[in-house]
Amino acid sequence: MAYIGDVAKVYESQDTVVFLHHNLAGTLQQPLVLYFSLSPRPLIYSVADIRYEESTCTPGFLVNVEASDNEDSEGNGLKYRIVGGADSSRFQVDSLSGELRWKNFMPDFENPADADGDNVYLVDVQVRDLAGFSSVQNIAVTVADDPPPTATCPAAMTANTDDDSPGDCNTTVPGPLSVGSPANCATYQIAYQLEGATTGQGMGQLPPGQPFNSGKTTVFYTVTDDSGAQSKTCSFTVTVRDNEPPTVTCPNPVAVGTDFGGCTAVPSGTAVTVLDNCANPLISYVLTGATSGTGTGQVPSNQVFAAGVTTVAYTVQETGDTTRYTCSFTVTVTDTQNPTVNCPGNKNATLSSGCNTTQTGTAATASDNCSGFLLSYALSGASTGSGSGQVPGGQKFEAGVTTVLYTATDGDGTGETTCSFTITVIETLKPTVTCPSSTTVTVGANCETELADYRPAASISDNCTPDTALLIVQEPAAGTILNGLGTTLVKITATDLSGNSRHCTLNVTVKDTPLFEIACPGNQQVCDGVIGDYRALGLLTAGCSGALPPITQDPMPGGTIPAYNGAVTVTLSAGNGVKTASCTFSVVWRDTIAPQAQCKPATTVVQANGEATIAVSDVENGSTDNCGVQGGMLDKTLFTCTNLGGLPPLRRRLTTARRTTAAWLRWH
Repeated sequence: MAYIGDVAKVYESQDTVVFLHHNLAGTLQQPLVLYFSLSPRPLIYSVADIRYEESTCTPGFLVNVEASDNEDSEGNGLKYRIVGGADSSRFQVDSLSGELRWKNFMPDFENPADADGDNVYLVDVQVRDLAGFSSVQNIAVTVADDPPPTATCPAAMTANTDDDSPGDCNTTVPGPLSVGSPANCATYQIAYQLEGATTGQGMGQLPPGQPFNSGKTTVFYTVTDDSGAQSKTCSFTVTVRDNEPPTVTCPNPVAVGTDFGGCTAVPSGTAVTVLDNCANPLISYVLTGATSGTGTGQVPSNQVFAAGVTTVAYTVQETGDTTRYTCSFTVTVTDTQNPTVNCPGNKNATLSSGCNTTQTGTAATASDNCSGFLLSYALSGASTGSGSGQVPGGQKFEAGVTTVLYTATDGDGTGETTCSFTITVIETLKPTVTCPSSTTVTVGANCETELADYRPAASISDNCTPDTALLIVQEPAAGTILNGLGTTLVKITATDLSGNSRHCTLNVTVKDTPLFEIACPGNQQVCDGVIGDYRALGLLTAGCSGALPPITQDPMPGGTIPAYNGAVTVTLSAGNGVKTASCTFSVVWRDTIAPQAQCKPATTVVQANGEATIAVSDVENGSTDNCGVQGGMLDKTLFTCTNLGGLPPLRRRLTTARRTTAAWLRWH
């Protein structure tokens, strides 16, 4: 046996050692000592079993055959050569270095070329030293198929659409996008496939600057060996986020009228305007209000909207993004067509009793292009009232003319139509009238009597017309002056609101009065002490059957009152031969009214002696008194040159029978 020692020297032992399984040989009881020495012959110590892969990174090279002996070494005496083997023709060896290679041959695992076709190629290599010693190594080269290809993809990547530039829906992704290289030196085919947001395929690695669309793109790499029998696939994702929000603009509110004959409309201008860096964002809409519904995309051009207000809410969502962008507007469909309503013709009815009656055939016919219209009625005239719907079947109509007004109103209150007819209830029953009893009255002053109002005393009623609404007339009218004595027929007539009337009568008899009286004037005052004639001031009241007698006065007119401030009692009396009447009053001698002095300016001339004078007559200007002016005086009558140019006012004093007064005048 041998082993390789220091500096690649071969040591050999002449001892023979047989190794057996311990179950056969038993247990080794003590160490076995072997003795080695340097071998004089060369020994090949490199491996004899070699594995060779088809696509090795050192094509053609198999192994470096190595040998040594006690004297020589490679390049210094040792020589190598091929001496045999079933497949020796496939090999060549360098005689100095011992490098074993294929000789003009490259093996193909799929097509074996060895002697027995098992892809194990046999060759014998001899090494010989300068002394002529040699040894041979039987080398077996096993050809193995290429290992399966490997594919290592990069990790998942994320980017934004505006990473390269805004305004588009894709971006380029920095960083490695290639599949990892195989570990051996085999030749492989690389193919890629893009699926998802971005699609495409090609051979080799992804080209630099490959754009990726918004969304998630899966990149598949497939690495296949030359035979096509083995392949490996890997994948990674490139997610591009669209971080550029869309601009969503709804149209202005839309207002249209209903289509003729219907309660709907198909308006235009309901599309939303969406500006986005990515085409075809997801658009949806929701209709609420008068019209309801949902859908994707734009509101259809033939979308029918019901009358009323519908809110259209648009939602825009970019692909792969959960953010929702919204806007809304209203579509107002106005019912521009008024309802139709038709009334029955005018109707008449006659009361036989009571004050009201029911009437059939009062219903109106109404229709509208939109459902939900409102029908109402209003009664005016003899009967009043209102309500919704038709006039009730049991509606009472009072005597007279009642106007029935029907109104049909659109459900949204935007339009209405009316019609009307009359119901005339004729009442022919007359009021009941009972006059008060006939009466006698006494003649008044001047033998005249004012006729009283006898209507309140009459008993009047009607089956329909309220008492306050009855027209009650008295003939002759109240306040009529009845002259003289006698009997007057008074007629009281009551007329109801339907024009029916009835009357009653009573007699009013005027009789004479036995009254005979005289009334004196109030107390009198005289300023001269003489009693006046007061008979004309006496008021004599007597009956209407004869002439008034004369009035006498005592004391007689012209008599005197003894002293100033004295008084006498005057009696007025008259008699008609049946009765005498008298009255008295006082006459007082007293002047209690002051005279009124009226002066005028006066001018006088200074005489040679330097004096000037003035008299009452120079300033008198029509002074008056109830008892007559008897005289007057001035408080200054003599003036000198010192008074030239004017004086302060002068006082003039008047004298009456019992009183005086003063007035002022200006002298100059």
